[in-house]
This record gives sequence, C-alpha cells and structure tokens, in this order.
Amino acid sequence: MLFVRRRRAHDEEPDTPFWQQGGWVLSAGFFVMVILMATVAWFARDDRSAAPPAPDTVTEPLAAAVKLRGDARPQGCRTAATDSVVPTEQPGDVQWRDLFGGRVPVSTGAGPTRTEGALMWCYAHNPTGAVLAAHVIPAQMSGTEWRKAAELQLAPGRSRDVFIRMRGTVPDRPVRQGTAGTFVGFDVVAYTPDAATVQLLIQGAQAAGTGGGYMSTEIALRWTGGDWKVLPRDDGALYTPMNAETRAAGYVMWKG
Repeated sequence: MLFVRRRRAHDEEPDTPFWQQGGWVLSAGFFVMVILMATVAWFARDDRSAAPPAPDTVTEPLAAAVKLRGDARPQGCRTAATDSVVPTEQPGDVQWRDLFGGRVPVSTGAGPTRTEGALMWCYAHNPTGAVLAAHVIPAQMSGTEWRKAAELQLAPGRSRDVFIRMRGTVPDRPVRQGTAGTFVGFDVVAYTPDAATVQLLIQGAQAAGTGGGYMSTEIALRWTGGDWKVLPRDDGALYTPMNAETRAAGYVMWKG
C-alpha cells in the first residue's frame, strides 16, 4: 500500500559543505542541541555517564541477530502485526527513554523491542515502527557504539560508508543531559512496506513549554534485513537540513 503526503514547502537547501549543514551536524553525534541552540557547549566534557537504561527485553548478540537477509526478521524479533495504518495520534503504549542527551519514544508493541547494551532494534513493519526507528536510530549515533549501530541500523550502500568515514572524524564526547532539544511531533510524509519518510518536529530546550521555537527535519528509512534502517543522504547526513516551523499544525504531537 502506497501512502504519500505532500511535503511542506521549505527553502532550498543551503549551498554549504555538508559538514556545516544541519543534517550532518545532527547525524554526526551532536543530536539536536547544536542546531537548535547554536552552541558549542558539547565540547565541554561531562563526566556523568550518558548511557541509557536498557529496555526490559531479552538481550542477545546484536551482530548475530541481524545476519538474516531478505524479509526474514532478526532472530528473536517479535512485534505487532503488519499493517499500513498511518498513526494519527501517539500510540498508547509509548514510553520515553533518556538517550545520549535527549529523550526518545519507545513502544512495547511497535519497538524497539530488543536491546544489546546501548543499542536498540526490532521495529514493527508498519508506519508506527518507522516513526519510532526515525527517532531512535539516529540518536544512537551519538554513543560510543555508533560504529556498530551504523553498520547494523543504516541501510547498506555508499551513503552509509560516507557517514561512517565522516563520523569517524568526530570525537566521541557526551552531550549534556537536558541540553538537547525535544521531539514534540512527527508526520509520516510517505510510506510503503519497503520505504518510509518521516518528518520530525523538534523544539529547542529554551523554548520548551512556550508553544514555539520549532524546527523540522526529514529522515528516510528502508525495510531491509527484516527491520527498519535509516537511509543516509548522498553526503552521509542522516537528516535533511533543519527548517524553522512557525506552528505545529499537521503534526501528530507527542505527549509526556
């Protein structure tokens, strides 16, 4: 089933080197705070551990679990039934977990339902699963296990290789908890069983609770190897460049 929503009108992407564009900075381990707050505070090391609590699921070696190819699900991966229903409200079983300076939504029914250390995977083969993968997978590129996450949770190809090469030039330094922006909404721009495009609505930490200060970005995903994986752009960025949003109309808003 094909679902396509008309994209919002945005300015053309800036003609600047990819490492200076919002999409690259966001995907290279800075999470959302650099774009939204225009700060270099992440360079100040924080001795506190940013490792997230592990989901309450059975663990097993991730590399072994995702070796299967085609439509076969990774070993032990179980989620809700497949459907093509685009969510119009927050799933009822969503909880929020701290992850490398920010908070991401997780669902017992739509995923991620499996974990190894700081890595989480196994998403439902439906639009809701794609939405959750769009939030969680890029955020994992901020951790010290980013290379394993990239190899296993980004769609294989040249663009993934570009991301890994360029991400390797960025020092692994923790993002201070509570300084990142907040995911406040989402929109499924397009969906088929094999591909999805999810637009994220983010609010800067300084604007939280004000009803403004929104930014948006899009993430492309592919269903491959039995799970959702993020498809990097040609320049290695996981996100499109950030765009200012004056209001949240048209988005499904997160609660809590």
